[in-house]
Amino acid sequence: QPVFSTAFFFQQAHLVEIKGWTLAQFVTFYPAYTVLSVTRLVAAGLACDRYGSHRIAPFMLLPLAGALMVAAYGQSLWAAALSLMLLGVMSGTANAVVGTLWPDLYGTRYLGAVRAVMTSVMVFATAAGPGVTGALIDAGVAYEAQLLTMAGYSLAMCLVFHIALTRARATA
Repeated sequence: QPVFSTAFFFQQAHLVEIKGWTLAQFVTFYPAYTVLSVTRLVAAGLACDRYGSHRIAPFMLLPLAGALMVAAYGQSLWAAALSLMLLGVMSGTANAVVGTLWPDLYGTRYLGAVRAVMTSVMVFATAAGPGVTGALIDAGVAYEAQLLTMAGYSLAMCLVFHIALTRARATA
């Protein structure tokens, strides 16, 4: 998630250029992103408390996949709006789920170490995403194709999360 969402925001100037939008038009939808991110953070936190983060985690990347597909295929400004809204849903959900998943899976004894490793991975991934997508754009790989590849990977990871978390809970 950090790779793709950071790359999406970092490459927004390229996205608006290939779609024929202006950056000013695109950023008018940022408040919708913010509102949905905050409301989904609260809703996903409540869902994690009620059902467990391990049950929510396999679905948290679905809005990301949707956002990337809409951005790849959409041509109108409404596609931009929908992409940002779906990214907001994913962002809020992921922040709630990731914050509760590690203690749910590993307990609290080694929580500091687990969070330190995962934060390091996230920081590296966040830094790598824009560089990789930029290099691919420079190499002539269409950004829409990159978005669709990211969406496909996100969907595949939903299945991987489901299998892994189901197995982890069965052995716990």
